[in-house]
Amino acid sequence: MDLEKAGPRTPAERSTQVSRPEGCLVVAIRVPVRIVVLVLVVPVRMVWDALVVGGRLLRDSVLRPLGRALLWV
Repeated sequence: MDLEKAGPRTPAERSTQVSRPEGCLVVAIRVPVRIVVLVLVVPVRMVWDALVVGGRLLRDSVLRPLGRALLWV
């Protein structure tokens, strides 16, 4: 068994390893995917997180005290 084909073992060996150049097809696919993620996925995720925070705030500040008041009455 040839140990050199197994790949680098230590972090120092990994950092000195030369990476292969990427092909034009990989770059041609990767760039539009990054654009779609940046334009669609990130804003949707930010809106979703804002809705979650708003819902938790509404639940904790309005709905929970209202429910306790209704149980008390």
